[in-house]
This record gives sequence, C-alpha cells and structure tokens, in this order.
Amino acid sequence: MGSRALAAALVAAFVASAFAARSGTDQVATALVLAVATAVSGAACAWHFAHGGSLAGGRALLAALCVWASLVAVSLVWSANPDGSLQAAGRSLAYIAVAAAGVCAARRAPNRADALASAVFLGGVVVCAYGLAARVWPASLGADELGAIANRLGQPFGYWNALGSAAAMTAVAGVWWTTRPALSARAGAIGFVGTGITLLAGVLTQSRGAVLALAFVLAVWWWAIPRRLATLAALAIAALAVAPVATWALSKPAFTERAATLAQREAVAAEFGWATLATVFLLALAGALFARRASGRLPTIALTRKLERSAAIATVALCAGLGLALAVKAGAVTGVIEQRVDELVSERAPQPAEGASRLVATSSTRSAYWREAVELFRERPLLGWGADSFEIVRLRHRHGPLGARHAHGFFAQQLADLGLAGVLVALAAFAASLPALVAPLRRRAVRASAVGGLRDRLASEDAIAARAALALVVAAFGVQSLLDWTWYVPALALPALFAAGFLAGAREPRRHHRVAGGRAPLLAAACATLATLFSVWTLLEPAYALHTSERARAALADAQPQTALRLARRAADHDPLALDPLLVAARAQAALGATTAARRTLVAAVERHPQDPRAWIALARFEAGPGLRPDRALAAVRAALWLDPEGREAKDLYLAARARLRIACALAGGSAASENGARRPTDRAGASANLRWATRACAHGAAKAARD
Repeated sequence: MGSRALAAALVAAFVASAFAARSGTDQVATALVLAVATAVSGAACAWHFAHGGSLAGGRALLAALCVWASLVAVSLVWSANPDGSLQAAGRSLAYIAVAAAGVCAARRAPNRADALASAVFLGGVVVCAYGLAARVWPASLGADELGAIANRLGQPFGYWNALGSAAAMTAVAGVWWTTRPALSARAGAIGFVGTGITLLAGVLTQSRGAVLALAFVLAVWWWAIPRRLATLAALAIAALAVAPVATWALSKPAFTERAATLAQREAVAAEFGWATLATVFLLALAGALFARRASGRLPTIALTRKLERSAAIATVALCAGLGLALAVKAGAVTGVIEQRVDELVSERAPQPAEGASRLVATSSTRSAYWREAVELFRERPLLGWGADSFEIVRLRHRHGPLGARHAHGFFAQQLADLGLAGVLVALAAFAASLPALVAPLRRRAVRASAVGGLRDRLASEDAIAARAALALVVAAFGVQSLLDWTWYVPALALPALFAAGFLAGAREPRRHHRVAGGRAPLLAAACATLATLFSVWTLLEPAYALHTSERARAALADAQPQTALRLARRAADHDPLALDPLLVAARAQAALGATTAARRTLVAAVERHPQDPRAWIALARFEAGPGLRPDRALAAVRAALWLDPEGREAKDLYLAARARLRIACALAGGSAASENGARRPTDRAGASANLRWATRACAHGAAKAARD
C-alpha cells in the first residue's frame, strides 16, 4: 500500500471513529467502533504473523499493556461495578490490538511515519473544521450543543475537552506538515489552513488542558527539531490570522454564555462563517507563498548553531527578566500564586466564567473528583474498587449533587479503580513506551541526519521529524489524559496508541532474513485470530445487552410488559453482570402482577450490586408501591442514602416512605381498635397482613384523590 493510500485509510478511520463513537459516552456506539478497530487490527496482525513477521521492538510495550488489561479483567472478582469492569476489559483488549497493529505496520513499513503523521493532521483538521461549521449552521450541525451547560465548541464529540485534545494533537502534526523542506504550494496552503483551523477550534473550546498540552509539545518540538525559524514563522502567521476571529467570537454571548439559545447562535453565525472563510483564504495564500520561498532551503550547520545560540541567549534573557520582575514585586506575585493555588485545590472556589478569562483561571471541579479518588484509594489501597467503578463508589464521598462518570485524570482514575497495582502497571507501560517516544527527539539523532548531500539531508531529517511529530502527538494525548478522561474517547486514544506502537516497532532495526517455514507463522496467526475473536466478543456482548435493555425499557413504556420481560431476560443472558436488565425485568414482572417474582429479581439485583444505589432505590420503590411494604422500603432507601447521601431521588423516596409508613401504621392501629373485642393479631404474620391492608387502603385513597 502506498503512502497516500495508507494516509487516506487512516484519515477515514480517524474521522469515522470521531463521528460514530463521539466522546465515548454512548456505550453501544463506542463498543461497535472499538469492535471494528479490533477486528481490522487483528486481521492485520494475523496477516503479518502468517508472513513471518514479528513484534520486535514493541514487545515490552505490548507486554505492559497485556498485564494492565489482565488486571482490569481480574478486577471483575471484587468490582463494585462488574458490568463497567467488563466493558473496561473489552476496551483494554481493543487498545492492545490497535497498538499491536501499529507495531506490525512499523515492522512492514518503518519509513511510513510521514503517512501516519499526515493522517493525524488531515483527520484532525476535518474534525476541527466540523466543530467550527457547527457554529456556522447551529440548527443542523450544532443541534446537540443547544442547551448544554457550557457553551464551548465541542462537535463532533459533543465534549469540548475532547475537541481541544484533538486540536492539540493535530496542531503538532500541522507544525511538522508546514515546516517540511520540500513543500509544494498546494501542500503549504493546506498546512497553513489546517493549522489555523486547528488553533481557532482549540481556542474556542476554552480547554485549559488542551492549551497546556499544546504548549508542552510545541516547546519540546522547538527544543528538539532544528526547524525553529520555519516553526516560528508558521505558528506566528497562523496565530495572527485567527486571533481577530477568536477575539471577536469570545466577546459574543453565543460563544461564552452558558446554555445559549439557538437564536443567539444564529444571530452571529453568518458573521462568524464569513470571518472564518476570509481567514481560510488568507492562510491559503500565506501558505502557498511561504512554501515557494522556503522549499528546499535548509540552513547550514553553522547557521543552525548560530540560531540555537541566539535562541538560548533570548531564553536566558527572558528568564532573567521574569526573575527580576518577580523579585521587585515579590509580595504581589506571591499573593497571586497563593490565590491561584487555593483556587486549584479548593472545591468551594467559584467556577471560572466562560470566555477568554477562562484560559488563565485555575479553579475547576477536578479538585473534588481527585479528592474523591484519593479517599477511595485510602479505603482500598492495593487493588481498588474495580475497573470503571469510580462512577458508583464516589457517590459516598461527594459533597454536592454534581455527577461524574470519571475521575478526570488517568492516574486519579487508576488510584480509585485499581489501586496501587493499577498505578504501578500504568507506570510500567509508560516506561516501556518512553524509549520509543524519546528516540526521535534526541538532538544527536537529528544532528546525525545532517550528512551527505542536500537531498539526502532533507529526506533523513524529514523522516526523523515525522517520527518526532508522532511522538509529540502521543505526548499531547498523554498530557491531556492526565487532566481529563480523554482515554475513553476512541478517536483520540486509537491514533495515539497506534502511533506509540508504530514508534516502538520502528525503533528496532528491520532485519531482512528468510521467512521461517513450518507451523510457527501459521500458529501465531491462528492465535492472533482467536484473540481477536475473543476481544470482539468481549466488546459486543455487553453492548448487545445494553441495547436490548433499552428496547425492553421502550416496550415497557409502550405498555408491553410481556415483551419487555422477554427482552430483559435476553439481555441478562448476554450480560449476567449488568444491572439494567434486572431492573427492567422487575418492572415488567410488577406490571404483570407477579409481585413475588419482581421482589425476588430486585433482591438478586441488590445482592449482585450491593454498592450501586440504583438497585436499592429500585427495591425501595417497589416495596413502597406494588410490594405494599413501606417498612421494607424505608430500610432499602436508607441503604441507598448511605451509598449516595446527596442523591435527590433517594431523599424524596425516603420522605415518601416514612410518610406512607406512618399513615399505614395509623390506619392499622385504628382498624384493630374498631373491631370491638375481635382478636387482635399479635403474631408477626397478622401484624404484617394488617400493615398491608392499611397500606393498600392508603394507596387506594391516594389514587382516588388523584382521580378526583
């Protein structure tokens, strides 16, 4: 496969995963995307093994990922959220398959780093351009953003930090694209336009983590790759071109006001579209002119060293100036630093307002999530609460009604979910990938390319720069993952893992030898095929069960309890660890009048998911309603309140159960006293029957009052 065909295929995969899986919150769509990625990657690995290929260079990385996936799978034994742990295991297997495919690609074509870097850049530009277009046509492309709690750019992911991370990963690949020595006018125009679109989209997401990640990778690129003049020129031109549009947009309520209406967005959509189009035209012109003037011109070694010395002197002077300013205004600066640190760690600090000021603010809800993760780690420091259990077990530690599915940080999530063991395995995976990421960024490796003729120097230097760009794409994803849950977004994680695998495989020199005969290659291919099928099955079974549960819930809403019960049982057969099929089945059984079976199903749900307040709430709601046992409802809802003290539904149900229990007890006492000498039930069964009669009378009276 040629470089262009490979790049086109990777671009299509990147864009398709972004639009299909979005931010990863749709579990069914995400599982389908990961299953397809796993199947394609597994098929590629099997073909590679069948033709005598190996995983040389990537064995350490893949071994560390396999250990981590094994820990995720084993956590099913003690997990507070077993269904989530099963889904996490499938996701881990998909990530291993994609990383292995990257290793295999590097073993087959180690010099195709430019195709992969081009795919990241072009795919990211398409994604960021769609995010901008959603504000030009908000009624059609940006309908999902209407009414959102934050009015920040987020399409096609539906999540602003995901788009910001994509912009950061794309921008560093754009810097490589625009600074290539042999750059045609068309490629220069594409590079400048793409870089400008990426920067504009990144700013309008107002993602501080993405800004930090981009600043970090650009600083490393500036230090490691001797394209400083071209880098500075490209970034300056792109930034100056998009600055007026970004400044204007961040001054409008349509981009900064929370829960902005469609009318507010449409009021500025045309102006924003024309301004963006004018910026694209200017960047295309600037890129073409830049490419014509810079094409094929490579500074001499002496000039390069002179520029490096100048840059070092300028950096030292800037640092000295900042140090002098800090010394003069030590008190004021110290106060500002203390205030920023307090805002960063305080859960009571006001959330930053949206707009340009948000990019320099430090307050965030992450301090609450990280505190909760640390408290959960203290409760189970060794193995944690099970993969993807943070969403459930954090409820006991939250100080408000704010919900969160993730800890907004990879290592914070590992502390809560897998404890010290998960953190150590994650660090081992990072250590295994570090040599491959650092190798193309070593300055001696870059300087070693400056030998031979001009054409050889350009080709060698560009190959190293392409690998450096891929390493920094992975670094941008890693930095953002430390501050957010972008690890769960397939369109971000899959390219980063493929690039990491490619760099690991390309680091080992390819040795040309005779393909080994016998059964070994076929056996390796067969093992890869079986592993792929198992991974796909692990991904699809929970997804099918969730989809079937949703169908059962829809059938229940359409007053078809028999159909709902049949679908719920089918979902439970495909995923016995899921809670939703049990809850839907209990509701269907109660609708059919099988209260004993419904109670038995809910008791089983509580026994299987004792840490999930949803199971206890469902049991309490049943006992307060069809079960006619408000005393049992009160006991169940107390358990739910212990698991989630801030849960609004549990609080309301607790008050309702207490009121119903008091009324039932009062009616039961009055009924017994009015029998004039009749034998009062003194045993437990008689009292329970009296209480059921009183509860039924109370429910009948409430229904009659509602009808009246």
